[in-house]
Amino acid sequence: MPNNKVIQPGSDPNSRAFTTIDDALEIVPGLEKLANILKELGQRKHPLAIRKGVISEMAKQLKSAQIKGSGSTYFLDVEKAKTGSVYLKITQSRKADGDEFERSSIYIFPEDATNFGKIIAEMIKEVK
Repeated sequence: MPNNKVIQPGSDPNSRAFTTIDDALEIVPGLEKLANILKELGQRKHPLAIRKGVISEMAKQLKSAQIKGSGSTYFLDVEKAKTGSVYLKITQSRKADGDEFERSSIYIFPEDATNFGKIIAEMIKEVK
């Protein structure tokens, strides 16, 4: 665990620090193979989902579903933000180059949900 906790502007000063890939790299310079693996992980877009060194309170997942398609996997998550608002997050995950996956998400907020569902239902009729 890092000794010197760095608080970024806008971050929660009450969040607890944790060890990051960068902390591990400082400890193991003599272990070349492990250091190279950690460097490679550190260069990925989402190496372990969090790289800042602080765990913050994120959205709370209320319900989740997964749909495996022919070339993609879709995740539908109903989440509750820190503000208390509930929304739908739809994420598509598909294989990119090599062993990496590419993800993209859209967020559907309550005021748009009814219209979004109605249009999706109409469009599904067109592709059946």
